[in-house]
Amino acid sequence: MESAADILVAIGAQLQRAQEISTVAERLSDELAGLRGVGETDDGEAAVTVDHNGLIVDVALSDAALTEGGPHAASLVMQAMSRAIEDVQRKGQPLRDAVLQPHASPPMRTDLGEKLDELYDRIEQIDRRLRGEETEEDR
Repeated sequence: MESAADILVAIGAQLQRAQEISTVAERLSDELAGLRGVGETDDGEAAVTVDHNGLIVDVALSDAALTEGGPHAASLVMQAMSRAIEDVQRKGQPLRDAVLQPHASPPMRTDLGEKLDELYDRIEQIDRRLRGEETEEDR
């Protein structure tokens, strides 16, 4: 049986760890939101920039691509966009790994709720004894 002090220390450690994980996740989320990916076609006729969600934020087409017409330009944009998405995913991988890193460390205790109940029961027993009431342990 753990002492009350051990339970309170464990709870304090869990709260501290949760705060650290929250701080890291918030920082990484901000970094992730700022990511941009850039993709270009093989011939350089089109370049696309996407945000962290893969949404296009900029498109550049060469005069030659524009001269070819809409279907050709659309095809080039799609090819460049695909590469831009791959780029932002590649850039985001270290951030995703960092977010998942806390889960690789020893797991957080899940029995602390039960331990708090146990601690509360102990306090009630002591309180009853101090008031002169009989407890189940006394019987």
